[in-house]
Amino acid sequence: KEWDSTTTVHTITGLNTGEWYTLRAVVAPDGYTIPTDTTFSINADGTLDNSSSTTTVEYGVLLAEFAKTAVKISTVKSVNGVEIAGAKMQILNSSGDVVVVDGFKVEWTSDGDVHTVTGLKTDKPYTIRTAVAPNGYTIPTDTSFTIDADGDVTTTDSMTEDGVLLVEFDLTEVEIKAVDTANGEAIAGTTMQILDESGNLVEEWVSTADIESTEDVNESVHTVTGLKTGVEHILRATEAPGGYTVPADTKFSIGQDGTVTTTGSMTMPGVLPVEFTKTEVKVSAVDAANGEAVEGAHLQILDEEGNIVNEWVSAVDDEETTAVDESIHEITRLKTGVAYTLHAVTAPAGYAIADDTTFVIHADGTLRTTGSLTEEGILLHMFEETEVRIVAFDSAAGEGIAGATMQILDAAGNVVEEWVSAADVEATEDIDESIQVIAGLQT
Repeated sequence: KEWDSTTTVHTITGLNTGEWYTLRAVVAPDGYTIPTDTTFSINADGTLDNSSSTTTVEYGVLLAEFAKTAVKISTVKSVNGVEIAGAKMQILNSSGDVVVVDGFKVEWTSDGDVHTVTGLKTDKPYTIRTAVAPNGYTIPTDTSFTIDADGDVTTTDSMTEDGVLLVEFDLTEVEIKAVDTANGEAIAGTTMQILDESGNLVEEWVSTADIESTEDVNESVHTVTGLKTGVEHILRATEAPGGYTVPADTKFSIGQDGTVTTTGSMTMPGVLPVEFTKTEVKVSAVDAANGEAVEGAHLQILDEEGNIVNEWVSAVDDEETTAVDESIHEITRLKTGVAYTLHAVTAPAGYAIADDTTFVIHADGTLRTTGSLTEEGILLHMFEETEVRIVAFDSAAGEGIAGATMQILDAAGNVVEEWVSAADVEATEDIDESIQVIAGLQT
C-alpha cells in the first residue's frame, strides 16, 4: 500500500491480523526530514500493536511523525571561535534570493548564541551570506550547504562536532609604516595615533625601523586590528624624528570587505605609509641693493651651542647650467624647533660682512627668521657693498673744491678709481655734489 499524505487521517483496510508491517516515508514534505521506519501489527480485536517501535498511537491512529529540517549556525571569531553578536545574516536559494519559510524571509541578526533555521527543503543548495558584519570585522565569504533527506548537513566550510555550521569573522586589519618620502625606508621614533571620527584616540604607538636579521617579519610595519568599517579614521603623527617635518593627517576608512580607502597613498602592497619629508632650508647670498646672487661669501650654519652644522662658499648661476640654480645652497635634516644661526665668516669681494640671521624650522617645514624670505621660502643673506665717501674741500672755508683730479690706488699702486672733484650746487639742498661715493672696494 502507498499513498501521498493529506491533512486528514488516511485509513487502510484489509491488512492481516498477527502480521508485522512496516510504515515507511519514501519522500518527506518540503522542509521536513524522513522519519525512521515504524513497525506495527494488528491484533485479532483490531487494535494496533506498535510495541517494537517508538511510534505514537493516539486514539487508535498510528502517527508518522515528521520533524522539520534544522540547521544550526554560529557566527564566531576566526581567531578563537568565540561567538559574536551584531552580524546581519541571510539564507539565499540557488537564484540568490533570500529564502522564505512560512511567509517569512530567513534572515536574522546574530546575538552571540547559536541560531537555528528550520523548515529548509532537503537536497537544495543554500548559501549563508553576511549582509552586514559586526563592528570591527570584515564580511566573510559565503558558506554553501545542503540538507539531505535524513536531515544531515553537508558543507565545504567549517562545522563543529555537534553539526553547527560556523561562519568565521576576521577582525579588520590595517598595516601602517612610517617611511622617508625620498627612499621609502622605515623611520623609527615617531609617535603615531589613530583617531576616530570624533577625534577620540583609538590607538597610539612609536614607529620602529626594520631589523636586518629578521627576514620573515617587517618590524617597521604596525598592524591595527578591529577598527570599525564604514567610519572615517584619522592617522596622525604627533611628532617627527630629528631632521623631518610632521606630515599632514591621513584620513582612511575600511570597507566591509576589508579594503582600505585613503586620502594618502598606498604605495606598498596592503600597507598604508605615513611619509615623512626631510627638513630643507634653501639659502642664497645676495646683493642687498638688487637681490642678485653674489659669490665668494663663506657662510656657516651654527646650532644653539655655536657648533658648525654646515658651511659653504656662495656661488652664482652657471649660465650653461639651466637645470640647477647654483646660487642656492640647500641644507637638509636640520631639526625642527631649534634656533640656528646663519653666519658669514667672510664677505664677497667688495662687500661688508652681513649681520647674523637666526631661523627656526617649524614642524610643518616652514621657517621663522630674523632675515628675509622669498615667496619660494628661500632664506636670503644680504650683503651690502662697501662704501667710501670722499670730498675735496677748502679747509679754511669748509667748502667743496671743484676741479681736483682724485685717485684711489690699491696696495700695488694700481688706479682703482679716478674722478674730478665737483663743488656744491647751491640749488640742490638734498644732495652734496662735492662728495664722491666709491662703492665696492675690497675689505
